[in-house]
Amino acid sequence: MRLSYPEELDTLSFNPWRVTAEHRPLGNIMRVRKEVYRNSSILRHKLNDQERKEPRSADDVLPLP
Repeated sequence: MRLSYPEELDTLSFNPWRVTAEHRPLGNIMRVRKEVYRNSSILRHKLNDQERKEPRSADDVLPLP
């Protein structure tokens, strides 16, 4: 069964650093990776003429019916 998602989900930008402290990525390489992810997301959304936004909660992605 394939779920149907709103088109706006295509514009979401997820941040792997939006986690609890014990799961946060560590080290210099991960700090650089964070900036690379951010810059890649900014460019991708700009090229696709889309607003860049990250979900604030799970309800922003998959709201309960």
